Amino acid sequence: NLTVSSNDGGILHLVIDSNLPSKFDNYSFLSSFGNLKYKVGDNVFISSFKNKTPASYTEGLYIAVDGDVLKADSMWFEIAIRDQKYIYVLK
Repeated sequence: NLTVSSNDGGILHLVIDSNLPSKFDNYSFLSSFGNLKYKVGDNVFISSFKNKTPASYTEGLYIAVDGDVLKADSMWFEIAIRDQKYIYVLK
């Protein structure tokens, strides 16, 4: 039984297929190198996010996000590693 809750706004469920080395987990990677950005109208915002994934769940992440993210026209993770920037579109 999986229960995920948040008082911070909303919950995003991310299914992740990665080949990160075992010293990284998906959340620590995203929190270290990524920003969750979203667009409402013509305005772009950066949302904070917090891990809400139960320890027994291994197929992705549940992250708590600002409530406005759920109303976004588009959203993406912008991941910056060294001098490279990667965009992973969520919506």
